[in-house]
Amino acid sequence: FFELVPVAAIAVCLSTFLCHLPFLLVGLPISTTQTLVASLLGAGLVLGGGLRLEAGRFGLVVTGWVLAPLLSMGFSLLLSHLFLKLLGRVKNLLTLNRVLRFLLPSVSFYVGYSNGANDGGTLLGVATALGQSRWLLLGMGLMVVLGTLVLSERTVLTVGKGITRLDPVLALPTQLAASLSVWSFVQMGSPVSMTQALVGSVMGAGLVKGVTAVDFSRVRRILLGWILSPLAGFALSLLFSLGLSP
Repeated sequence: FFELVPVAAIAVCLSTFLCHLPFLLVGLPISTTQTLVASLLGAGLVLGGGLRLEAGRFGLVVTGWVLAPLLSMGFSLLLSHLFLKLLGRVKNLLTLNRVLRFLLPSVSFYVGYSNGANDGGTLLGVATALGQSRWLLLGMGLMVVLGTLVLSERTVLTVGKGITRLDPVLALPTQLAASLSVWSFVQMGSPVSMTQALVGSVMGAGLVKGVTAVDFSRVRRILLGWILSPLAGFALSLLFSLGLSP
């Protein structure tokens, strides 16, 4: 959106982290991508020599934010029906267990690959302003792993049980649908949110079981977080940029 200088990159990273922390502590899954882009806009107003948006690219990004969870939900509805029909034909529980033990890790690897292609590219785009040191890239990767181990538990429970209860069979189409949605936007160079895609696909899987299987009050709180987090990221980045500007 603008030429990112090191001071702006620091403001963006700080605001994104501080914005995410309270949502993680209460178990609300929000979008790193949205918060990061909003933080970029805040820094751009102060440190970018005025905000000079590429309207077409920004429009593609915002459109992706809206469509990604909806596309995931649609994929999830279709794939859930398909998996339930196919795996429902497996009558032997031991055979079903072996199939799931193979498919679940395989699909999870694809989730990680799609997520890395999406979020990794977004984060590295900011990191380039700080240089392209291998140590910097390695450090970012280690922090992603550390954050997953330390702060993800409540968010995992929200996605896996809070919206609707996922069994192993429905976990397959849920993960696959989110990954397909995110990967589609990665091919267009549009950063979207794996978190939002997963929430959409979990809702799709829940709707297969029936409308009452989805906790819509929890969904409303998540949607509120999606609105508040980029606004907070923008405001914090603006303040940090003002404080750090020469």
